[in-house]
Amino acid sequence: MPPRRPLLALLLLVPLVPLARGAEVSTIKGEELKGDLVRLTDKEIVLRVDGKEVARSLHDQVLRADLRDIERLPEKTVYADVELTDGTVFRCSSWSIKKRDLEVRMIGGATLKMPLAHVASILSNAQVERLRKDWTTRVVDQRGKEVMVVLNKDGLPQNIPATIGDGDDKGQTLKLAVTIGEETRSIDRPQKTIHGLIFKHTLDAKAPSLFCKLFDTSTNVVMVSSFTVKDGLMSAVTQSGVRLSVAVDGVGRLDFSKGRLDFLADLDETIKAVGSDVEKAGEEQIHIVKNYVPRKEGGKGPFTLAGNTYNKGLFLRAHVDLEYDLRGEYREFSAMVGIDDNFEPHGTTVLEVHADGKELASMRFGGDAKQRVQPLTLNVKDRQKLRIVVRSGGVTDLCSPLSLADVKVSK
Repeated sequence: MPPRRPLLALLLLVPLVPLARGAEVSTIKGEELKGDLVRLTDKEIVLRVDGKEVARSLHDQVLRADLRDIERLPEKTVYADVELTDGTVFRCSSWSIKKRDLEVRMIGGATLKMPLAHVASILSNAQVERLRKDWTTRVVDQRGKEVMVVLNKDGLPQNIPATIGDGDDKGQTLKLAVTIGEETRSIDRPQKTIHGLIFKHTLDAKAPSLFCKLFDTSTNVVMVSSFTVKDGLMSAVTQSGVRLSVAVDGVGRLDFSKGRLDFLADLDETIKAVGSDVEKAGEEQIHIVKNYVPRKEGGKGPFTLAGNTYNKGLFLRAHVDLEYDLRGEYREFSAMVGIDDNFEPHGTTVLEVHADGKELASMRFGGDAKQRVQPLTLNVKDRQKLRIVVRSGGVTDLCSPLSLADVKVSK
């Protein structure tokens, strides 16, 4: 891994105006506080609620702080998306590679220079929705490879596997090693003709942990490891080491939920048992579906329980046995559990939740079940292993699938 070099500070240019009105703070305990922002530090946020100052700790109480609306960029804005290895995404009006450094100009006019080793990908013309959607899939498909992407004569993206070298001194051309057949050739490509670049750079294993995601009003998303606030400016450091300053009035949202509140659909599970081959089964037989419900008429939709809609969760058929490694880091498990409104109940489906070998809950749905939808909240403090079992409660295997909507663990 190349030596870490200090990254130049970036100042996101935003107007300094009075502190936000109508700020909203969500806490781990489920509080929804609304009021005027009085003070924001690296330790706490203070709102004036009904004439009284209310303080909440950023380190162990706040899940999210919405300070002001995040507006869409003007419709005709042309921009590039530059993603860092930590997941930070900058919206840039231009970019260029000079030697082994990337220089970008932000939409607001500020500039940033960073070592190329901290960049995961660059997409030009990111304002075009079809290109942006294509890019998301393309980056995942090419993970671990270096790729230059160009637009062909029909305007469609085309991958060109290449070793990405240095830019020239003026940031006009980029040296690449391209293999065609059995021959590898070195070429100088004009940077303005490049649709995108995918690097195989990854975040340093010794990088600091994520403190929060910062969403600014210019739609940049910054993965913050730490920040301080002074004289109306927030000075932040990303996980990859970028230092930047944002006017507090340019901060739209601070999201502290990662690691404090995690949805099970976003965690890695150990599959102890499953009723069908997930890779080969048709959609109607897949036993584990994350973040959507397969519809009987085809397609997919959100979780719908008792008329309420949820976008996160697990859709599980009987004969599923999952285990999650909580490492003793979470305090509470919660979910809205039931049979989706789009399914008719049949048979009896049983949900069991275990922790470290002890059964914490057993619930029955459909058939002789008293309720079609039930909330579930369990204490999992200091527990290491969480196990979820879905099985038939009758003499046959015919029973309804279960939706575990908004299923999560929190600290």
